[in-house]
Amino acid sequence: MAGTLSFFDLTNLQAPADGRTHQIIWNSTLPGGLDEQNFSSVGQYYSNFRPQGCRLDATLATGPVKILETNSGFFQVVDAKMVETFMVPGVPVPNYVLTGNAGDVVAVTFYDFPVFHSANGSTNVAQAVTVNNNPLDVSVPASVAGTPYAVQAVPLPPKLIFGSATVVGATALTAPPASVNLRKLRVTISGDATLAAAGEQTLSVTLAGVVVWQDVLWLPLTAQVENGLIYKADIPFPDIAYNTTAAPTFGITLGTALATGKVNVAGWFA
Repeated sequence: MAGTLSFFDLTNLQAPADGRTHQIIWNSTLPGGLDEQNFSSVGQYYSNFRPQGCRLDATLATGPVKILETNSGFFQVVDAKMVETFMVPGVPVPNYVLTGNAGDVVAVTFYDFPVFHSANGSTNVAQAVTVNNNPLDVSVPASVAGTPYAVQAVPLPPKLIFGSATVVGATALTAPPASVNLRKLRVTISGDATLAAAGEQTLSVTLAGVVVWQDVLWLPLTAQVENGLIYKADIPFPDIAYNTTAAPTFGITLGTALATGKVNVAGWFA
């Protein structure tokens, strides 16, 4: 095996009886050092401060920054212009040394609880969370990567898009958001709908150029009812949801123009 392995005991200290956890932010000009006495000088709650997590912000550095815990030999190197978070050994008497380009300024935050390691600027805590067989994105944005966090997946309410059509051919409706899924479709025909000559009416709904629903029905020459509906179809998509793609379009096509009344379409997207 190429290389060497180093082992460090990590102490997972429990939260104190009062439920409080703590952090210490260390702004330092390189080179710099921080030891047990520095931690204890912060205040009464930090007299026994034992770092378990660390966040090193080297965004202002001109070169790599190395943080070394001298009693355990643990170290981490963070490249210039980067921010990284990592676990550190919970040694009884911590002593940290920062090295790099002299004069560079860095910010180090120590936590007395475990933190997630950075992963290329972002950290994923789940990869396969799905709702109705559609994946949910629970990745943490790069802007908060490296900060301790908890994730709770909360489904967002769907966006409703509604429109009507009366003319023959395609009628474009309001475009839905990009890259979301069609969850439910409702098509209704008003009670006063008629054709110039009684006969079949073909209806189809398209999403991003793909026909996602189609039906053929008979419409009269004389209106059946003045109010209400003469047709209603609810089409859920619980298992296979059509995606709006990056350039979404949404519309309905009538095979024959209506003489009176209208066809209504409602789509729920999420």
